[in-house]
Amino acid sequence: MGGGSSRNKTEPRGEGVKLAFDPDEKWSNLYREREKNHLYKWVGVRKGGELINIYERDGEEGVLKFAEEKLLTILYDDGQTPKLVTYSDYIKWKKGVNVQLGLSEESIDMQQSRFKEHFALWKLNKRGVEGENLIHLLLNRYCLKE
Repeated sequence: MGGGSSRNKTEPRGEGVKLAFDPDEKWSNLYREREKNHLYKWVGVRKGGELINIYERDGEEGVLKFAEEKLLTILYDDGQTPKLVTYSDYIKWKKGVNVQLGLSEESIDMQQSRFKEHFALWKLNKRGVEGENLIHLLLNRYCLKE
């Protein structure tokens, strides 16, 4: 609200002075990454999105055309054969996301026990910043309406 910054300062500014962790930085990085990611342009996190507009304008036929034009390239083997996503695939993807979000690698280690190898059609590098795909976003939007 005022002219101050949201960054907590532990000491006055100066050369070599470290600032305290800024919790807002994580969210601003997340926001920037969502702005760049095509999934969030197709289905907005809270409202709107290209795919939603196509459905409202052209119905099912428009959505099928959209899927044929844009979705096949973001699926493994054009959606014909799922790929086994291994723990090493997941770690490589997660490290990339963490770098984009400015997070440490420590959060990855905590998730090791939760990850299970599985087959997937959706390429990891074509997912949202939290691992979601287009279907996840659509389901989330539907649940938010309820």
